[in-house]
Amino acid sequence: MFEYFYDIDEHYLSEMAEREMVMKERPASCLMLPHMDLACWDLIDVTMHSLSKDYPDYFSLEKQGDQWFWHNRLLNRKDHFTFGDSSTLPEPPLAYIGKQVQGDLALMDQRENNLFMDAGLITCPADWSLAFDVGMSFAQWHELCAICSQ
Repeated sequence: MFEYFYDIDEHYLSEMAEREMVMKERPASCLMLPHMDLACWDLIDVTMHSLSKDYPDYFSLEKQGDQWFWHNRLLNRKDHFTFGDSSTLPEPPLAYIGKQVQGDLALMDQRENNLFMDAGLITCPADWSLAFDVGMSFAQWHELCAICSQ
């Protein structure tokens, strides 16, 4: 069992700066199919609650109904937004929260008795491309990985 949902370590600031740079150079490192908007908001919800609970010296979340105030002290960010309304964020929901956590993110949707990678923020891929794989089923995605590694 893990101690925290997310790890925030001594590399946080350098990794967030690198992620920002990679996303500017390669916008396709963060992609989301339109039906995944709600899933991205769920990710914001889980992430902000987890970070503010596990690392209260670094992160805080205040909520008044659907009005949320997020403070990321490490990145010196203070954001007020309406939960669920992407127009109140400075960038799309997945990019917004993905620029505040370490590690790559892949969001899966379930349909046709399979999982499909329909959103992701991948800035450190090893021999694969989010732009190519987004929308593929888990089986298709991994079959390609197996073929490429032969």
